[in-house]
Amino acid sequence: MEHTRQSNSHPWAPSTKGPVHLSAIRLIACFGLLLGLMSFSHAEVTLAQQAPQVEHHYTFGQSIEITLTLPTGSGDREALLLLGTSDGETEAHTLSVEDNKAYYQRDLRENPFSPFVVITYRFEYTDSQGTAHKTEPVIFLYEDNRFEWQTLSEDNLTVKWVDGDTTLMINALDIARTSLNEITALLQGSTLDTAAIYIYPSLPDLQMALRLSGREWVGGKANPDVGVVLLAIPASEEAVTQMQQYIPHELTHLVLYEKMGAQGYPALPTWFNEGLASYFEQRPEAAYTLALENAQKEGNLISLSTLNAPFYSMSTDQIILAYAESQSVVTYIQQRYGWSGMRALVDAYTDGLEYSRGIEKALGIDLTTLEREWRIWLEQGSIPEEQLSPTWTFGRIALREMAPWLLVALLILVPSALPIIGPRLRRGLSA
Repeated sequence: MEHTRQSNSHPWAPSTKGPVHLSAIRLIACFGLLLGLMSFSHAEVTLAQQAPQVEHHYTFGQSIEITLTLPTGSGDREALLLLGTSDGETEAHTLSVEDNKAYYQRDLRENPFSPFVVITYRFEYTDSQGTAHKTEPVIFLYEDNRFEWQTLSEDNLTVKWVDGDTTLMINALDIARTSLNEITALLQGSTLDTAAIYIYPSLPDLQMALRLSGREWVGGKANPDVGVVLLAIPASEEAVTQMQQYIPHELTHLVLYEKMGAQGYPALPTWFNEGLASYFEQRPEAAYTLALENAQKEGNLISLSTLNAPFYSMSTDQIILAYAESQSVVTYIQQRYGWSGMRALVDAYTDGLEYSRGIEKALGIDLTTLEREWRIWLEQGSIPEEQLSPTWTFGRIALREMAPWLLVALLILVPSALPIIGPRLRRGLSA
């Protein structure tokens, strides 16, 4: 009797009689893999769509807006904006969230940022599940975007300008490179990571950027904490001469800041900081020489103790004299004590010493002695130290400074002496 054998295999299992179902199985596997890849890609897109978005827009000196866009349906009601600048403390602003967006708006006319500072911001918020989130920090330079800046760069130096041809700006870059090498070598400072020089087409444009209208003497400014120099140099025949004055001057401030750090740099006496910057100018300022000569003749030199503080509160004429004296004193120190003495002064103020104490540590004299020695040197025509003969010069200085007091003494003594001198004088005449 013949028995029938039944197979226990699955209906989709491959038959032992041949490879009829193998291609179908491969097709099904590929289809499944494709579905998996499509699902994974869709998940990635969904996650990207759900990530918070941040952006900012500003008009220099007018307004700024910072926006946070949250995932749809997140249910957040508030967001915290942490906003900081390179020259100030971090501000915290709690913002309401409407339609998944939080806005921060600031009127820069009422509450301005310093020009060309670095701004950093980020948001913090908690979603409907109670999970805290922080966005990645956004960092940008608050650049004057009222102008379309042209740019020329080489290594760590960048020149940006509005008016003028490329040849003129190549000159600016050459002046910057040459002066930076000299300043760094003599002060033994560190090489700057970056230095950006913005050349405005006119003084009013620069003053508007700095909110310094009325300070006609301000032709340039350094923001050493961000490595930026701002200059007002019109594209004219005098442009190269002005570059030779302004560029080395402002770059000196950057090198000093890099060498001394954010804590040491503010300790510098203003006369030393500005005098050193003026010393490195490649073209001498004729107005300084004239102001110094006139002040000498009239006995109106400003004391160094007064020039320790910033010059901003002075009149324009006094400011020119302040710069002239500062440059002259630094020139005297360099001739008398050499570059080792100059660097010792920088190091002393880097340590945070008070004005006179820094001079005592670096030069071995106090501020009063330094000023007396400088005035003697000045009276003798700023000749080298080894040729000085200070005795007669010191006498002239002392007599000139005491002259007002001698006059007062005469006015007091002469009337009281007349009753005694008068009769004797008359007897002498009658004899």
